[in-house]
Amino acid sequence: MVEILLTFLYFKKNIMAKIRGPLHSDSASGKFADALVFATNKGVAYCRQLVTPKNPKSVGQIAIRLLISDASKAWKDGATVGAVVIDAGYKLAFDTLALPMQMSGFALYMKESVTLNWITDTYNGTLVAPAEPTV
Repeated sequence: MVEILLTFLYFKKNIMAKIRGPLHSDSASGKFADALVFATNKGVAYCRQLVTPKNPKSVGQIAIRLLISDASKAWKDGATVGAVVIDAGYKLAFDTLALPMQMSGFALYMKESVTLNWITDTYNGTLVAPAEPTV
């Protein structure tokens, strides 16, 4: 028998209960009957409702995904974007500037790229790379 503790956790309007001995066993994990999910987090077993995430395919969502993909590829491939050459020096400048912010250089570059290219909730498909930061 599943023993439900008196402590309930409220998460996204669903009630999750901490459990002991789920499904007449020592432990359980995974989905059950396309309705429940049994899992463990930090040593505490719990059960929650199975939720299927949505994948919006709106024009804005597709555009931002394309922008993030283009910016990420440019960083990874060391591309030349307009007059900006993304090389080791460029990446080092972003790494150095990002260090006091407790971010990676890549995260700072992505933040700047999205801010620079996401104009009026759209992306025209032509990436403009942020200028190399001066340290």
